[in-house]
Parts: sequence; structure tokens; C-alpha cells
Amino acid sequence: SLASTIKADVYIVGHTHGKYLYEHIFLEPDEQNQQVIRRKQIIASSGSVLDYGGYAVAKGYPAGAKGVTRIRLDGKRKDVHASI
Repeated sequence: SLASTIKADVYIVGHTHGKYLYEHIFLEPDEQNQQVIRRKQIIASSGSVLDYGGYAVAKGYPAGAKGVTRIRLDGKRKDVHASI
């Protein structure tokens, strides 16, 4: 997965027809201070803002989750908060 190869605080995926939010905690070595740092990553699906209709109705697809994931980045404390 992308999260296992590229370090980022937030990953947002789309076109999943659903909303989800996952907080992943992992430990990372800090070689300079010879300690272990606890890091948080947020993995979220963006959801949808479109009404159900068109080709989805014609093909009988289930309705996707409407709404978006809210993500707040705090630059002063290097922290992330997210909700759906």
C-alpha cells in the first residue's frame, strides 16, 4: 500500500463509494536522540457530494455515502484531527 512506502500524516482516497476513517499508529526510530517516536497517520475516504442518480440508478448500483471527511491540520503542534 502507499502508506507502507511513503511517509505522510494524511492519506485520502476516493472513488470508493463510501466514507471511512482509520487512524494508524506506528513507531519510528529517532536515531539522533536514540528514542522511539510514536507517529499517527490518518487514512480516509473522501465520500461523495453528488446525489444518487444517472448511471448508478440505471445499472442498479447501491447508493454511495454522501458527505465528506473533515480533516484539521494543526501546524503549531504537528497534529491531525479527522471526523466523518
